[in-house]
Amino acid sequence: LELRTKSSNIKALESIEPTDNLYVTFSLSPAKTAKSIDRKASPIKHRLLAIKKLHQKGFNIGLHLDPIILSDNWKSLYEELFSDLSEHINLSEVAFFSIGVVRFTKDVFQTFSKNYPNSSINTASFVKSFDNKMRHPRPVRQNALRYIKESLVYFGANESLIYECME
Repeated sequence: LELRTKSSNIKALESIEPTDNLYVTFSLSPAKTAKSIDRKASPIKHRLLAIKKLHQKGFNIGLHLDPIILSDNWKSLYEELFSDLSEHINLSEVAFFSIGVVRFTKDVFQTFSKNYPNSSINTASFVKSFDNKMRHPRPVRQNALRYIKESLVYFGANESLIYECME
């Protein structure tokens, strides 16, 4: 069972015993990105504390770094996130990492572009992809995913536990 969240409210989980087949997974973005895009979600610093508490209690932790947003300084933002994350949990003890670059269905892309013309999500380079979703061109996505993977490994993640989502 996977419980996926952007919340830091873990009270219900603190009262149960972890089991081998239960994974608590958190969606994470750099703090600056999350503040502007995940406005109603718990702040990243609170999610990191929740991850630490649940891991210490013995829960399997999974992390979703999806969507990866390619802003002007995205590399340094993700490095900061991974540094902060590694202070809360040993990344080699994370059950899995799911990584994926931002993508939209065609109608959501058109609505997003119209409603958020000044968004940090640079939609200028998006193209229609193999699955009819609007994405950055494949070489851009591959470069981003490679960088994220290498950075996670640098901070202690097991490379074999990092998988690309919807790529």
